[in-house]
Amino acid sequence: MTSRRPSAHLAANPLFSGVSTRALDVLDAATEWVLLPGGTTLFEQGDEPDALYVLLRGTLHVLVEESDGGVQSIDYLGAGALVGELGVLLGEPRTASLRAVRDAELLRVPRETFMNLLDTEPALGAAVSRLLGQRLKRTTKQPRVRPRVRTVALLPVDGRPVPAEFVRSFLDALTGAGATASHLSSAGLERQLGAGASAVTRGDAGDSRILELCDDLERDHSLVIYEGDDTPGAWTERCLRQADLVLLVANASSPPEPGARERRAADGRPPGSMDLVLLHTDDAVGSGTLEWLRHRDLIGHHHVHAGRPQSYERLARFVTGTAGGLVLSGGGARGFAHIGVIKALGEAGIPIDVIGGSSMGAIIAAQHAAGLDVDAMVELNRRSFSGSDLSDLTVPTVALRRARSTVRRLSSMFGDRQIEDLPLRYFCVTSDLTHARVRVHDRGPLWLWTRASCAIPGLVPPIPSEGSLLVDGGLLNNLPADVMRQRCSGTVIAVNVTPTVDLTVSVPLVAEMSGWPHLWPMLFAGAARRFPNIAEILSRTVFVGSVRDAQAQARYSDVYLEPPLEGIGMGDFAAIDRIVDAGYRAAIATLSPGQAPAGLPARPII
Repeated sequence: MTSRRPSAHLAANPLFSGVSTRALDVLDAATEWVLLPGGTTLFEQGDEPDALYVLLRGTLHVLVEESDGGVQSIDYLGAGALVGELGVLLGEPRTASLRAVRDAELLRVPRETFMNLLDTEPALGAAVSRLLGQRLKRTTKQPRVRPRVRTVALLPVDGRPVPAEFVRSFLDALTGAGATASHLSSAGLERQLGAGASAVTRGDAGDSRILELCDDLERDHSLVIYEGDDTPGAWTERCLRQADLVLLVANASSPPEPGARERRAADGRPPGSMDLVLLHTDDAVGSGTLEWLRHRDLIGHHHVHAGRPQSYERLARFVTGTAGGLVLSGGGARGFAHIGVIKALGEAGIPIDVIGGSSMGAIIAAQHAAGLDVDAMVELNRRSFSGSDLSDLTVPTVALRRARSTVRRLSSMFGDRQIEDLPLRYFCVTSDLTHARVRVHDRGPLWLWTRASCAIPGLVPPIPSEGSLLVDGGLLNNLPADVMRQRCSGTVIAVNVTPTVDLTVSVPLVAEMSGWPHLWPMLFAGAARRFPNIAEILSRTVFVGSVRDAQAQARYSDVYLEPPLEGIGMGDFAAIDRIVDAGYRAAIATLSPGQAPAGLPARPII
């Protein structure tokens, strides 16, 4: 059984490990036990720092409210974490809010007690100095947007039990991802603790035995999978309260509307702690996913296919925080280098579990997410971007081109595919001219949002959407690594194909220029020209701001690539083979199999 003397737990924390026996006695007298149900708040940003806490069991989510009213996810804290100590030391209001992801148990040390001990215990002062030094190092690192998942609840939501084949394959995939996983169902609980154990509720006789079993499993394994029943009951409720992450599991052919049981389960969960897993037969093509997503507050969703181990492996990487994300910049024809990078990643055995991009990067990312292999992507783009379509020119009241050829090209590539139905998670970005902000698209018609993501202002018309005008994503975020970081808890690889220097000219200084001498080279590829055409100038104008910000975006990535593409223009689509090869060679020179993300998450003073 767990010791009820607070000092037994406090002494195991580095902050208190060196204090005297007298100090431990003082802590035993003053420290309080705190039980915090999942979804409830320990303290809010701005509260007075009246105590520090040691987290014994559960997971806490650190959130910061920003000046614009938004809330940023900063960190997740697990068992053993020290909470709120710097706010106590500095006597300043809390700079973050802490909410329980699952049921948590903590020890509360009053501020007055801690400050008195600081005056009399030299070891405590030395530990505080070490703590401050470690915290200073961490403040330069990136925030962690997903928890370190230690416990997962499988909750069937379509009236059927979680298929045994799914559980077996998922556990195998977790082992392959490096996790030491244990599985506990109601039947397994009763085999270990006797008939009726699964019906025991919190606080009833026998509850402590179940908690002790769960503690033992979580101590001895890096991940514990709690399988809920297909009917309501005490065991399923316990699974939900015990879980860092809930996976809603359903057959993709089942009715998508959430039932009363699922809604009750969601009401008791904090935001951002549930994922959807849709099970497909081996040959099924995803469709209708939007109806599943419409009424659920989810982190994301996963398409898992029976007989396709890679889909289980991808799910396992998301759960274990080792998923791989690839984000691709815009850059016109230079974006073909992304195909070479994808080829190199495949050969190196580096998985791509989330892919996204801007402008041409959005198109290449969509092709990969839709399941095209490298050879198919090369041939598709060779056909799609060959030649020029003079019939697409129009009266330049909105844009030089009507975008009819672009719509035909993308419609031919993607048909009626919906982003949410893709086997691989995908997003693209656009720039909202109306509200001067970046828009992220991860649902809806694939052809439409790739069309919007590459809508260069002045060259093709913007896309009207919800009262806004959407144009090329490269205008505000040509390399959306920050968006990828919010969607991928593992390694983020960013590829930038837009050079810092472009469109150099060697012509005499002129203040006026007629367009007639430049018309022939613009209309006919291969004609000699000495000056960039209007399409190139408009394209560079779109990207120039993001070029400046590329290095800022690079800090959100773990691996940053800039393939050498000197001498290749944004319109050099005929050079596809050379460009793909440049991306491939740059990637194989940089990447190694199993490359892991570096660094620790940032934490505010709480």
